[in-house]
Amino acid sequence: IVESDWSAASYHYIIAAFSDEADIRLEGLFEDSLQGDSAIVKIAEPFGVKSTFKDGQLVLTKDASLKKDIFEYDFLQAPDLAQSVAVMAAGLGTYSVFTGLDTLKIKETDRITALKQELEKLQVFVSLLPAKFSPKSKNEHYAINGQIPSEDPVEIETYKDHRMAMAFAPIAAISSIRILKPQVVTKSYSNYWKDLETLGFTLDYQN
Repeated sequence: IVESDWSAASYHYIIAAFSDEADIRLEGLFEDSLQGDSAIVKIAEPFGVKSTFKDGQLVLTKDASLKKDIFEYDFLQAPDLAQSVAVMAAGLGTYSVFTGLDTLKIKETDRITALKQELEKLQVFVSLLPAKFSPKSKNEHYAINGQIPSEDPVEIETYKDHRMAMAFAPIAAISSIRILKPQVVTKSYSNYWKDLETLGFTLDYQN
């Protein structure tokens, strides 16, 4: 048995976080996984998403008692989760501080810049904090502040980056968006749009 991809699972965590109630069941993910992105299980708890492993499935449910107003995390061991969690924080209005994002600048695109530019369209701001916030190290800390409003459709550029498309798409659960060049998801999750449609999403996007 080859385990499923925890990075792909993270997009379903966003959907659960944005829902009033959730019962999302994913197969092929192991509780004792060696994948770094399995950290989403713990990361998502402060956003009100509970993970339960039952009968060979990972079950995502909502638990409002878990939700926190402030979140901080070092993504050094799981950088591919940063976009998912940034969108999660933006949708819920959770003030967040991220560090360990050094490698994001050299991915398919400069993901820090991409996040900053696209979230600003949604009235959420990504800011590099002054060095005084990490006096004992040279690590960069980024603050995410604001909350996505429910307004007229916003076009989301994907920068030829599959994770930009997949992380931003669940925003359709709380606001109107248009995903540009959605075919980029084929790099890692070719059935992504079909799976969202199965969950009840209606997406307005352009090739």
